[in-house]
Amino acid sequence: MTDQPMDFRDFLIRQHEQERMAQRFEGLFSKSDEEHAADQAELVSQQAYETAEECAVGASEVEEALTDVVTQARDRHKRISSGLVSEKDAKNGTPTDHSNVNSSFTKHIATRRWEDGRR
Repeated sequence: MTDQPMDFRDFLIRQHEQERMAQRFEGLFSKSDEEHAADQAELVSQQAYETAEECAVGASEVEEALTDVVTQARDRHKRISSGLVSEKDAKNGTPTDHSNVNSSFTKHIATRRWEDGRR
């Protein structure tokens, strides 16, 4: 009967030593809170950079589309000023003229979306 309590005590000692060794091992090879925070900060920074790039691309697309619309509006103004388009058509806007502006803008955006989808 004296052997049984001794065996149990040895078991507890070994178990405690194994837990202590596991904690030391984990401390040596796992990341600290500062390292985890630095990793998270890097991830957030990368996401912010990617989002900023996407916004810049979107703004650039809108700028190009607006430039196309402004160019078409100037061309329309020149045609009106030169008398190629009647005043009535200029005031009411001809369906052909409006569809050119809208189709150009729509085509530009659709092309950009298709190109983005290919990336």
